[in-house]
Amino acid sequence: LSDFELRYTYDMVSSDSAAGDDSDSNAIAFDLENGLATGRTNWVVGYDAQQIRYDDGGKSDTETADVRFGYQLTRSLNTFISGRHENYEFVGTRGNAQPDDSSAGVGFSWAPTQDLSLTTIYNKRLDPRPDEDETFVSGNVFWAPTARTDINIGYDNSFFGETYNAKVSHRTRWTRWGLSYDESASDFRSLLLQQGFLACTLPFSPASQCRVLLPGESPRAGEAIAGNNAGAIIGLRANISNDTFINKTGRATVSIVGARNTVTLAVTDTKRIFVADNDIEKDSSVDISWDYQVAPFTSSRVTLGHTQEQFDDGQEDDFLNYAWRVTRQIGGSSIFYVE
Repeated sequence: LSDFELRYTYDMVSSDSAAGDDSDSNAIAFDLENGLATGRTNWVVGYDAQQIRYDDGGKSDTETADVRFGYQLTRSLNTFISGRHENYEFVGTRGNAQPDDSSAGVGFSWAPTQDLSLTTIYNKRLDPRPDEDETFVSGNVFWAPTARTDINIGYDNSFFGETYNAKVSHRTRWTRWGLSYDESASDFRSLLLQQGFLACTLPFSPASQCRVLLPGESPRAGEAIAGNNAGAIIGLRANISNDTFINKTGRATVSIVGARNTVTLAVTDTKRIFVADNDIEKDSSVDISWDYQVAPFTSSRVTLGHTQEQFDDGQEDDFLNYAWRVTRQIGGSSIFYVE
């Protein structure tokens, strides 16, 4: 009658750059949704919680819970009511913040074809803060105007205000094009752990044909992790700050794809707005990577990138990043790589 997933995650980040950088994290998540035997009724229950502790006393606690109950009016139209609760506690060197948010909503999902879908929710905050809107609209649109083009746009309203997310991809016989924009709360340790891990179909395909794993997501059947995306180099300062910030990142990529060679050019622009004091830092980077299929189960990747950081005190730093990785598939679901 239902599908259930429970996941526990532990990770640790250690740095030799300065005292207090070391941290560990415990996270738990579960999802429950209806199965095929429930008729026109459908439901989804989700819960995520994470605790991060730094050696210098900083911490980040996040907790979100979502509930949705719906009724399928027609084959393409589903109506539902929803509820969401968010509870945060951010303690860092820049200050402390404890934003909470709870809302209830009513909405619909419309999917007339597999190439078009629209979800819209009208939400009402149960206990709005003085600087928050009492009501807001959220949702997303997916459209595939051609067999080679996908467009996905999302919009929401969180404790830090309106949020927008978008992704556009297009492919031809010899090229891959991509545009993306993302807004979300994050921290330096999370960026370090999540910077562009790829899942590729076995035997490994070029990086441009792999997909980026979402935080906490595991590879699907027939996939394996192929390491970090060569086109997603992130220049992070040696001191892994314990502060939480709003990460706004725009990215454009183009890949030229051959039988055994793939060359990818990527341009990334990032703005970080710190939750506690609203200070702003900016990153701009350009990188190029070359993937070469040495043999059916062996691939090589060479990456060269440049990153410029601009800090709120006027300081600017420049980084030159370069890497060479050789990856070898071992057996059905294992890999070995040297970098």
